[in-house]
Amino acid sequence: MRSTLPTWLFLASLAAGALLGLRQWREHPVQPRRDFLVFDRRGSLLPIFTDPKAAETETTAASLLQETLAAASGLPRGYFPIRSAENPPRGIRGLRFRLAPKPAGNPLAHPIGYRVGADGIELSATDPQDFVGAAGWFLERSVGARWFMPGLLGREVNRLRRLELPAGEWHSEPGYYSRNLGLGGSGSDNAEWHARNRLRPLFEHSHTVDWLITREDMIARPELRPLSNGEPLLPRKGSTAWQPNFTSAAVVEHLTQRLREQFRRDKDRLSIAIGQNDSWRWDQSEETLASVAPHRHFRHYPDYSNTLFAALNRVAERLAPEFPDRFITTYAYQWTENVPRFPVHLQVLPYLTADRSQWFDPAFKAEDQDILRRWGQAGPKFFGIYDYYYGSPFFVPRPTLHAVRESIPFAHGAGARAFYAECHPNWGLDGPKLWLAAQLLWDPQTDSDALLDEYFVRFWKEAAEPMRRFFALCDEAYVRQPLPGYWIKYFKDDHQRVIFPPEVRNALWAELARAADLARTPIVRERLALVRAAFEVSDLFCRHDEARDELSRLTHDPRTSSDTLRLAVTKFTTARARLVQALAKVEREHPLALSATLIPEYLRNDPRPRALRRLAEAGAAAATEDSFVQSVFAGRKPTSSELTAKGTELLQDRGFGTVKAKDIHPFIALDWNEPGGPWVGQSEPFETRKVQLSESGDQPAAGSAQLSALSAQLRSIRYSGVNQEGFYQTVPAEPGVLYRATVRVRGKVRPGNMTFLFLSFGGTDSKNLDSGFIDRLPVGEWNEWTALEMIVRAPAKAAYLGFGLRALYQVNDDFVEFAEPSLQRLSNFVPE
Repeated sequence: MRSTLPTWLFLASLAAGALLGLRQWREHPVQPRRDFLVFDRRGSLLPIFTDPKAAETETTAASLLQETLAAASGLPRGYFPIRSAENPPRGIRGLRFRLAPKPAGNPLAHPIGYRVGADGIELSATDPQDFVGAAGWFLERSVGARWFMPGLLGREVNRLRRLELPAGEWHSEPGYYSRNLGLGGSGSDNAEWHARNRLRPLFEHSHTVDWLITREDMIARPELRPLSNGEPLLPRKGSTAWQPNFTSAAVVEHLTQRLREQFRRDKDRLSIAIGQNDSWRWDQSEETLASVAPHRHFRHYPDYSNTLFAALNRVAERLAPEFPDRFITTYAYQWTENVPRFPVHLQVLPYLTADRSQWFDPAFKAEDQDILRRWGQAGPKFFGIYDYYYGSPFFVPRPTLHAVRESIPFAHGAGARAFYAECHPNWGLDGPKLWLAAQLLWDPQTDSDALLDEYFVRFWKEAAEPMRRFFALCDEAYVRQPLPGYWIKYFKDDHQRVIFPPEVRNALWAELARAADLARTPIVRERLALVRAAFEVSDLFCRHDEARDELSRLTHDPRTSSDTLRLAVTKFTTARARLVQALAKVEREHPLALSATLIPEYLRNDPRPRALRRLAEAGAAAATEDSFVQSVFAGRKPTSSELTAKGTELLQDRGFGTVKAKDIHPFIALDWNEPGGPWVGQSEPFETRKVQLSESGDQPAAGSAQLSALSAQLRSIRYSGVNQEGFYQTVPAEPGVLYRATVRVRGKVRPGNMTFLFLSFGGTDSKNLDSGFIDRLPVGEWNEWTALEMIVRAPAKAAYLGFGLRALYQVNDDFVEFAEPSLQRLSNFVPE
């Protein structure tokens, strides 16, 4: 065979293909009899036969074969015509599909294969859904086809003058039976990429209790209602902020009956999910609280594994005699991650949720590997993996190749046979992550180094080495981030830029510049343009947060001069405008490169109103751009007199004097203060959580009883070791009114910790009118009191305003103390 590729690239491709042929596939070749000519330059015709009654996947596979063989040969598609023919007679040259019987020993494996004989090629699969994957596997082996990312930009096919295949038969079966990477969206390119890389979900799974036990069910059968705050709860329609009483015989009976009905209705349905709702609000009955005794935590979360899996065992035991080959899927998720104290039924299939990119932390990695091993011995026939491969909503590179190449093989060795990851990829920043994952899910024993070598040699061609270094530097930066690791660290956190400081970004730009110097072929230049567009947004995102952080710190320093503050406002305004412009450009020109759908959440933290007020007090002016005025001040920049006016106070109990802590179970610290006052404290129970209230700012070591005793003289609230805490008050609001919110604060904040003052407007329908506004305490030690502050104008249709104090993801000795909150009405301007 001869190739039109450059000699070095052709030889490298052959070497990579040969290495993968040895290491990746479990093959069973038959002694060849003779070669079969697929195509040559004389244009030997190869019809592709499909059954006129075939499933859509067969016709899709035929189109893939036609398209790829044409690309490999350089011949028109007409040389590979698709012909509809029921049972085409043997002896006619062509390519056919065959539905093979499922293997008796393991019906979940779904092997694929192909046979080459004198009359052509026959692709086989045990399920029509696998025909596209079978076609992709054949094309990978025959013409070196690869689909590194969606669309033609991600396709690589060896150009060949002639293709002859030896007679024989080859088969391969997957290591993970169920393989799914959640790309997000519904584009055809995503679906094609998924199928061509042999990804196929086999088991259904989701947060589903609210579908199985509906509001209507609870109305008809009140015994199905969970207990919340001492009362039976009837959730609002559409609400998932609850869990059922899994200890209840009525709940178990109801779930059993619902699953039995659905399995009987759909005899081919392999699984049904009983995944707990995505909520902290577990049933608070005495029975449920007794089921978690003695109290234990896992990863600092309350451990409810015994409660959930005891119920699932009872459901599975009732269904197993009638449905011995079906599965009940669920999530080993946060409060149910741990292995219960008893064996789990073999037909219960738990998906173990964890962000394994955090394997950069040796302690997290060791703990996660231990839980994988223990689940492998816990009783289920096998277990599933649920991971977080983002992509969006991150704006910095997150290739996390270290985690993909380690965790997929390790989990398979421990007993995992199903896999799902939330991805929403930024294809310009994530590099080979998802393609590497797809290959390892099919065969976890594949050599990851060989796969990555092939990716860089074939996808980046002449620019392979600088692009290899680019993604290696990204992965190294991720691994070197500050400890500890925890679940989806920096998720929706604008401070994720600390992973990529200026010196790292400069080194990455240097590698992209080297790649640009080497790029000669149009396809490499186009691929490089995708990465450069995405990384430009990433760099501007980091610069924007650096400028914001600088401005915020300057506003906290009373020594900052007006000139310095004005320059910082101008710098931040410019950085913000450049980021927004770059986002609009990348969405328009390179939509695959990066997803910007969540950018409003990253723009909520805007210290300019605080800076504007300081400048107004000093008689100075500041630079702002129209979009800032429009978004924060509802189309009208406030005057200096408005900014400096003493407004009307709207908050009640600014000294927290009415706040009384409930005497509640430590696993139920959700609405932790007594009702009746203006403040609502909402909390996620967490092993290290401490909420302390004091008069002077000194922090007594107080339990709930002491808090109640001190309630009459409280003046500050201190959070330490908390995961997610909020303290709220809601007041009426009017459109056009200018509001100023402040709170005194001190604390210690590490990267990843989010401590902020929060405002959000709502309408008469109780729905939020915006993404909210925040003023965030910068990372560092704040031993002296400073102030968080926001000034915003109520939008049209505003009916209420929520004022909140938030503390998230504290670790080690992080803490924050709030005092003297204030919400003032400054002026009343009604926009035209």
